[in-house]
Formats: sequence, structure tokens, C-alpha cells
Amino acid sequence: MEGYVERVVEARRREVAKALSRSSIGESVEVHRPLADLIIDRCEGMRINGKLDGVCRAIFKDGHQYEGEFHDGVMHGVGRFTWTDGLVYEGEMERSKITGRGTYTWPDESTYSGGVVNGIRHGYGVYYSPVTRTTYSGHWVNGKREGKVMVNRRRFSGRLEMNVHRNRS
Repeated sequence: MEGYVERVVEARRREVAKALSRSSIGESVEVHRPLADLIIDRCEGMRINGKLDGVCRAIFKDGHQYEGEFHDGVMHGVGRFTWTDGLVYEGEMERSKITGRGTYTWPDESTYSGGVVNGIRHGYGVYYSPVTRTTYSGHWVNGKREGKVMVNRRRFSGRLEMNVHRNRS
């Protein structure tokens, strides 16, 4: 049974995926729209040839904030992106896409730490929900839990394929 937070995240993922269906970032659990499309309202930091470069702080027109590395005018390197709804991502960015290793923290203090590709959980990661007191550690494929997993430090007897329990092992 998925907890409340998982249902909210899934509903949000569907909503965002629909809105992003024609964008280059693709389906994303956490991103409202492609970060590359956000317009910077104010920024503090060094510029090279008129483009942000180095460690900078940017505030976007819709209120989101990013503090971290820029290269050639785009978020690239390590940084912290904060959405206006309280969601925070800290970790690696690649050409204004959330890609690499990082940690998402939701307003209810749920966290995910691990691999991320284009804003979605992918690779090994650990999700923790203080609301349900559940810890999930294992592999994610395109935002879904998959493979043998550990839930609350107990080996899950079976296999998850795209978030669904398929068999007992």
C-alpha cells in the first residue's frame, strides 16, 4: 500500500508529465516545468561575456530560487534549487537539468537521496517518509521502484517492477 505522500507525488507527476509532454525534459516527478525555461528576475554572481559563470544566486520571475554553480549562463555543477511550494533539490545539475546525484526534500520532510536523471529518480536511491515512518532503499527506473528492495531495513520478499509487486522469491 502506498502512503499519502507517494499518492500526492504520483498525482503531481501525472499533472507535470501532461504539462511537459512536448518539452525536452520529459516526464518529471518534481519539476513544475523545464528549469531551462525559467526566466531569471534577479541574480548575484560573476558574469563572463555577459553570462553567469561560477557560484551565483538567482531568483526567477515565478519566485523559485537557485544558489549554486553556473557555467556559460546555465545551472551546471552543484547547487540548491528551491521551488515556491517548499520543495528543495540539492545536488548535481547538468545544463539546467537535475541530473546526477542529489537529494529532494519535500515540505513534509520526506526525502529522496540518490540518482536523478532529468528530474526523475533513476538508479540507486533511498526514500524516507517521516509521515509513514517508511524507508525504502533500492533501485528506481524512470521514477518507479524496481527490483529487490529493502523496506524499513527488512528485505522485501519479492520483486518490484514499476512499483508493483510481481512475485515472491
